[in-house]
Amino acid sequence: QRHRIWENFNRFVLRERIWNTEPFSLLNMAEIDKEVKDVFIFATKINKQEKNSLVTKRFKNHVQSWKIEMPLLVELGSPAMKPKHWAQLWDKFDLSPVSLKELTVNRIRGELKMFDRKNLVADISGAAQGEYVLVEKLRKISTEWNDMKFSQIQYRDSTRDFVLSDIESIITLIEDHQINLQAMLSSPFVGPVQFEVEKWSTDLSFLSDVLDEWVLCQRNWMYLEPIFSASDIRKAMQKEASTFKEVDRFFRKLQREVHKTPQVLAKIQNKGLLDRLISANKKLDRIQKELEDYLETKRAAFARFYFLSNDELIVILSQMREPQAVQPHLLKCFDNIARLRFTEEIDSNEVTHMRSQKGELVKLVRSVHTKGNPETWLGEVESMMKLTVRNNIKQALIDYPIGNPNRDQWYEKWPAQAIMNADLIMWTFSCMKALMD
Repeated sequence: QRHRIWENFNRFVLRERIWNTEPFSLLNMAEIDKEVKDVFIFATKINKQEKNSLVTKRFKNHVQSWKIEMPLLVELGSPAMKPKHWAQLWDKFDLSPVSLKELTVNRIRGELKMFDRKNLVADISGAAQGEYVLVEKLRKISTEWNDMKFSQIQYRDSTRDFVLSDIESIITLIEDHQINLQAMLSSPFVGPVQFEVEKWSTDLSFLSDVLDEWVLCQRNWMYLEPIFSASDIRKAMQKEASTFKEVDRFFRKLQREVHKTPQVLAKIQNKGLLDRLISANKKLDRIQKELEDYLETKRAAFARFYFLSNDELIVILSQMREPQAVQPHLLKCFDNIARLRFTEEIDSNEVTHMRSQKGELVKLVRSVHTKGNPETWLGEVESMMKLTVRNNIKQALIDYPIGNPNRDQWYEKWPAQAIMNADLIMWTFSCMKALMD
């Protein structure tokens, strides 16, 4: 046991000779601090076991003297201590600067007498540590943004056009870093890095504004692009089509640039991008307003268009030369017209019949030609529908089988709506006649 004690004591003495004389800049004070604490625990334990023997007591006291000094040495050996902080120390201690290659623990303890003014050292090292933490946070922010890239997907299977796909990770990172930067600006140690912190805060606010406008522009562009791809819409709204073409050219170019250079930071450096996106959004807003007004004129011309959503109406108007495009929307415009029947010629534009949901086919009194604007010929279909129903009811009344027990032929001859109305008219007439007689 005594041999073990002397062996550990001797090893520690050899270690402290190195620590005392080795250039301070080469020492890892965090590791030395851990070693001193471990040896002190061992020395304290042995001293208790040996009941305060002269050797163990001396060993414990010797290590304890190092343990007392280590907090200050750890502060001085911290990586946060930069040349400017050492310069502050020499100035506060009123000493000539000492090179860190020549500085040793012996000189710190002896001629420099730093242990006599621990509070002063603690103030400077504390400020250094506070600055160091902020610098490391800024380095982390910079690294994360250097690695951040935009995510894109192809637009409508195009190999040349793209749109942003997922920006949630970018928005989340902006919000997290803005919170961190605000906390850093309130730190008492922000002085040396304040300019960089404020610059990052400004850049991220700018990026947030850019993304807000970008997402809005993309959403409106994706809504309007298929609309103005239709030649009929471009022809009907020539001024708006020209304006959209300008925005379309800018937006496609922007997305292609991002595809080539997806780094998010590249867009922070483009200070004119925000103004261009704002301008594009204003143009798209005006286009959408004009589009709403255009749709309203169509609804005013054919009121049944009010039963259709904007998207459904746009589908019809974008295919003016294709009357069959109206078919899927007929049930919303008319109570029970599921389909219109055209003549059998290829690309026929002549409507001859109307078909109900249950498949009943009714021939129109006169055929309707689907040339021109949809609201015009649909209005003609509406008029012909009313005329046809009225004519069928009139003919069904004339053909009503009074006193004929076999009504099957009459039922099969006329449309159901005409039979129902004729029956009700005749029932009412019969009731009134019976009451009057």
